[in-house]
Amino acid sequence: MNIINDALCRIMTLYDAIMAISLREAANEAVARLGYDRGMKEEQLEITTKFLSGRDVFAILPTGFGKSLCYACLPLAFQLLEGNQGKQIVIVVTPLTAIMKDQVIYCIF
Repeated sequence: MNIINDALCRIMTLYDAIMAISLREAANEAVARLGYDRGMKEEQLEITTKFLSGRDVFAILPTGFGKSLCYACLPLAFQLLEGNQGKQIVIVVTPLTAIMKDQVIYCIF
């Protein structure tokens, strides 16, 4: 029984590794198709691939780091992974206007 469990664990580890590679490739391809020649930073790739794998993601990154790229490439990355031609929708909830207001207030004073 232990031999079967060990074999299953190794198969799942291999499967996870293969999926991680294809998720990274899909994310990089989506970014390239959106016109970003430099690709993604490692943190952006980690966020995107974890989301593509079905996990919930909560990311806190500094201003200007490229959070927008993480969610902008998701519909295209999903389409590349699933191979369908339908439109993919990603809903992002962000307090962007509140952040912008705070930045303007701090700039003025």
